[in-house]
Amino acid sequence: MLRELLRRLIDRQPDMEVVGEELDPLRLLLAVGERDAEVVVLTQPPAGGDPGLCSHLLSEYPRLVVLGLSPHGERAVLYRLQMTREELAERTDDHLLAALRRATARVVDCNPGTTGDEGPPAER
Repeated sequence: MLRELLRRLIDRQPDMEVVGEELDPLRLLLAVGERDAEVVVLTQPPAGGDPGLCSHLLSEYPRLVVLGLSPHGERAVLYRLQMTREELAERTDDHLLAALRRATARVVDCNPGTTGDEGPPAER
């Protein structure tokens, strides 16, 4: 049902189109490259956390954006690989550790009222 609602929403957008739907994870991995997809929508595991297929997709297709949706649509998370450069003015142990923590926690959380920092990435 959520998949149908999302498809109808995208179909109404003049700058977006659905290029395919794949329920089989192996076929999805192949189809992303064949169809030159820019975004893939995955269902997040019911217990939370990141979709397991997400890391495979992003390692194979680094420009891809993955939208993870909870089964009933109450949570949405964007995943993407992104090269960034941040000059570290302070090089103390505390500042270096803080920079590492920020770098490993950069997942964009699309839930209103949350910061995306509600625990380690594996628990979001």
